[in-house]
Amino acid sequence: AADSVVSGKMVMELGTPPGVTILLIHRRNRFLIPKGDTFLMPDDILLLFGEKKQLQNMERKLKERVQTTEVQRV
Repeated sequence: AADSVVSGKMVMELGTPPGVTILLIHRRNRFLIPKGDTFLMPDDILLLFGEKKQLQNMERKLKERVQTTEVQRV
């Protein structure tokens, strides 16, 4: 999603837990094999491989949203 904390970041910036591998990125009807310098885009779908606990940690990280503050005009 556009408000995900990982949107716009490179794969190498994710801090992927040891034992978790990003196998594929599905983006707009295409499949990409990610490299460290691959940028994540809103609506990318990642195929991950790893141990259950580490995958759950990674899933939580990927679902984090950017905190926004509503500005009131006076």
